[in-house]
Amino acid sequence: MESVDEILKRGAAYATEGLLKEALACFDDAIARKPDSPHALWLRGRVHAEMGKLKEALNDFDRAIELDPTVGGFYENRANIYFRLGKPEAALSDLDKAIALNPGKGSAYLGRGYVNSALCNLEKAITDFASAIVFDPESPAGYIGRGDALLRMGRLKEGIADFSAAVEIDPDSAFAYRARGIAFNHLGEWDRAIEDLNRAIALDPKDAEAYMARAIASGNKKDYAQAIDDLTRVLQLRGPDGAVFALRGGAHVERGEFGKAVDDYTAALRIKPDDHFALSQRGYAYIKLGDLKRAHTDFSKAIELNPNVASYYLHRGIVRSELGMTESALADFNKALEISPDDIDAIRNRGFFYFDLQRFEDAIADLSRAIDLGDTLWKSYLIRGRALGELGKIDSAIHDLRKALELSDSAEAHFYLGLALLDGKQPEEAIKSFNQAIELEPTNADYYRNRGVAYGMLGKRSAALADFNRVVELDPQSALGYVNRAIIEAEQGDYKGVIKDIGTAIELGYVSAPILAIRGMSFLRLGKARQGFADLDRAIELDPNFPDSYLDRGIEYLNRRKYSEAIEDFTRLIELRPEAQSYFLRGLAFEGIMEIERAIEDYSEAIRLAPCAEYFLGRAYLRLLRGEMSGALEDCDRAVGCAPQSCRQYLLKAEILDKMGRLSEALQCYETFVHLADRSVDPKVLKQVNKRISKIRKKLK
Repeated sequence: MESVDEILKRGAAYATEGLLKEALACFDDAIARKPDSPHALWLRGRVHAEMGKLKEALNDFDRAIELDPTVGGFYENRANIYFRLGKPEAALSDLDKAIALNPGKGSAYLGRGYVNSALCNLEKAITDFASAIVFDPESPAGYIGRGDALLRMGRLKEGIADFSAAVEIDPDSAFAYRARGIAFNHLGEWDRAIEDLNRAIALDPKDAEAYMARAIASGNKKDYAQAIDDLTRVLQLRGPDGAVFALRGGAHVERGEFGKAVDDYTAALRIKPDDHFALSQRGYAYIKLGDLKRAHTDFSKAIELNPNVASYYLHRGIVRSELGMTESALADFNKALEISPDDIDAIRNRGFFYFDLQRFEDAIADLSRAIDLGDTLWKSYLIRGRALGELGKIDSAIHDLRKALELSDSAEAHFYLGLALLDGKQPEEAIKSFNQAIELEPTNADYYRNRGVAYGMLGKRSAALADFNRVVELDPQSALGYVNRAIIEAEQGDYKGVIKDIGTAIELGYVSAPILAIRGMSFLRLGKARQGFADLDRAIELDPNFPDSYLDRGIEYLNRRKYSEAIEDFTRLIELRPEAQSYFLRGLAFEGIMEIERAIEDYSEAIRLAPCAEYFLGRAYLRLLRGEMSGALEDCDRAVGCAPQSCRQYLLKAEILDKMGRLSEALQCYETFVHLADRSVDPKVLKQVNKRISKIRKKLK
């Protein structure tokens, strides 16, 4: 018959081979024969522990210690059970006893180090692991334990040194490579981390923690595809895990895979429906997908779950601003800043929101504060620059837009710098900026259109026309492209082109007083009076305060000698634009119906506002009609002073002097007129003047 000792040896052999059921049967048999054997109870307790039968193991170790309280190993094993049952203080007490009974056993120090580490007694843990290393220097476990404690204390380099020692002792320790890889992650040394984690995974392809750590390192290197693969592997090894789904969702966001991100965050929320962070992240993904209503729902729910996170209010504010919920959007931005007054993102986005509301002063204040706090986002300078431009602070706007370009060589920044330079009357510099924008985005119609405007300001009509042609080629629905081209066509006298392009703009839904006025004048230039006046009438109907409509219609009435209608239009023009030209034109109309006094009044006002030869000549002629020779002569002299190289004033002055009998002076003026006369002068007039010169010369002889 087999002895108890033989049964125990056979059971131990089974346990070594992993045949736990067979081992347990042996130990049960031995204990049945010898129930007071502490050694048999200890052996069975270890098998129970390995089988996960912790209560049974605890009972065995309790009985073994009761029978022989002098064996340190019994306490050490019971400590392990206590620790696994979530009783670290009891485990610590047993390990103290184990060490007291056998102070030279490294495994007890190692166990106590793990327990102290779990209790966050990190300094004690480090001391225990150091003792374990002293007593068992060839085991990597002490180095790994101490390295982990050092890592948690922020002593990263010391921790890495311990993990390196563990790797040197056991080059096949997946755990050691993984631990060192995680330490390198903490240092931000992503390449070295990945190298170690690759080795850990090669040694243990089922180590979920190693895949998790590598996913973090890969994400920080912006290798999001690898991060996604690793997180997928973690899920395969661990099963559904909300935190891992959320991390993978973040990687999908970085890759612009917002639909997949939503799927992952939704999976995370199935596991933990009250995960406010996952809700907020899914809300962000919904924003990117353009699903603003769902985004709003997610951020609102996240706020309900945790009302103290500024970013949740910030993003809901962004969503609400896009949904046109102006007051509630502003309330959200304000709440975000109430929670976190120096949150640059919140300050910046409220500034953007103020800009959209055309509250430019408020936008500038917020964006300036964000920049003062360290905001280096190029768009902050871009929007502040645009806001400054809207307030007419062009130099400051240009400065900000150049700063935006220093931070990001973007087409958008070049474009808005070009617009600011246009506003600053620097069309040549503006063209350079538009060139840069076009180089970066050669299919953006707005860039060509505004460059065309700049060319137009410089009088480079061919270049402007080429740009406007490109605009309508790139965007046939661009009404402004047709309008801008029509303006150049009008300047070039291509009135048919004007009519066609304005017609297209109107068909596209762009109707305004200015474009109707341009088309109206084009119809009139082509002799199509009915269509021309119809457009001008409609322009005035659309915008009774647009002065050019009255100007163009009034001039046409004047040309057609419809003086009363011209006077009515020019009177309205004066109300809207009380400039010299407006008074002069009405003066011409009054002159047409021989209301000399009122004509002279208007010419005089025009002269007061902007003295020029034409205005003086107009008044001089009327003074001559009234017989005011001296006044007429004075106006002629002033006309000569304004334009000494123009021949017209010399002719009128000569005629006045001739009537006054001052023949020598008249002769001199007639001769100057002939000398200065150009091709615009009627040859018949020149012939008559030369005859008069001959007669005066004869009289003076």
